Amino acid sequence: MSSSRPASASKVTKPPSRPPSASQNTKVTTESRVTSALSRFRAAQNNLSFEVNAAQKTQDRLRTQPDDEREQFIIQVFVETFGDAIRNNQDAFRGRFRKMAENSFNFYRGSAVLFYHDLKIDQDPWIARNNLAGSVFIHGDLHAENFGTYMNSHGILNFDVNDFDEGYCGPFTWDVKRLLASLYLVAYGKGFSNDTIRQILAECAKAYVRQVYEFCKSSADQLAFTLENTTGKIQLLLKEARIQSHADRLAKMTVIENYERKFKHTKDTNVDDQLYKDITQAFNTKYRDSIPQPKQNMGGPSGRSISYKIKDIVKILSSGIGSAGTESYGILLEGPTEALDNDVVLFMNVNIHI
Repeated sequence: MSSSRPASASKVTKPPSRPPSASQNTKVTTESRVTSALSRFRAAQNNLSFEVNAAQKTQDRLRTQPDDEREQFIIQVFVETFGDAIRNNQDAFRGRFRKMAENSFNFYRGSAVLFYHDLKIDQDPWIARNNLAGSVFIHGDLHAENFGTYMNSHGILNFDVNDFDEGYCGPFTWDVKRLLASLYLVAYGKGFSNDTIRQILAECAKAYVRQVYEFCKSSADQLAFTLENTTGKIQLLLKEARIQSHADRLAKMTVIENYERKFKHTKDTNVDDQLYKDITQAFNTKYRDSIPQPKQNMGGPSGRSISYKIKDIVKILSSGIGSAGTESYGILLEGPTEALDNDVVLFMNVNIHI
């Protein structure tokens, strides 16, 4: 005799599922973090590999280039860039090239144009990934000796980069590479070990990245090294600059004649009437138009604005390695007051377009 079960008896009821335990949650979260971290690491590794390979490619190209071919390339770059200037001022360039021949760092300082010609040949991986990275306003000659002190418009001493006459819109990596290469040459010239040099370069690159990251996190877009926030050698440089007198610096370049300040003149530094007129016109139009109006009217440390009244112009005979043989002029302006000890000197360089 058979028996039949009620319909409800044929259903199997599953026990309710348990919520994942804390240990399971932790495991899932940890696995997700590890997976994410590995993905980021692989991406960074691929990017780094791309950059290292690009740098290695440049090094291999330069190392395997025959000496005579490299020599002709260097001559060609200098002739194309400075040919007319060399013909017009042979003595200055002869002195420049002699200084460049003294050591590797001097050669590096005087051959920025060669540095950038080399960089142009090989593809920059940063620019290949982002074209905007190639249109940044850069310093243009950021080497280890282009740092110094100056007083800003608020009368505060700053330690910062200087010598902006080669400023340019280009790849941001050019500034970084030029600075790192200069640090290598300085450290090598001082006899530092290879390991120490690597540490110096690595710390410099890391500090650069850290500061860029800080700018990204913060709304502030300026960083100033002053007496208030520095220590050690940098603060010492600022203190030494603090005891220098503006009047003393003026006295090195100028004299007072007939109760008025003017430049010290020689037959080699005089400018003729037409050149004086051309420089004055360029100053009053192109230069002044480049300064935002609010900044033109901004008062200096004395609380008064510069008058922009030209008192004198003189040709500058530069003995610097990078600037020797190039045209530059000194422009003496009336200072914020009628007192002669606060007159202002501006330096104007004639750019060579490459």
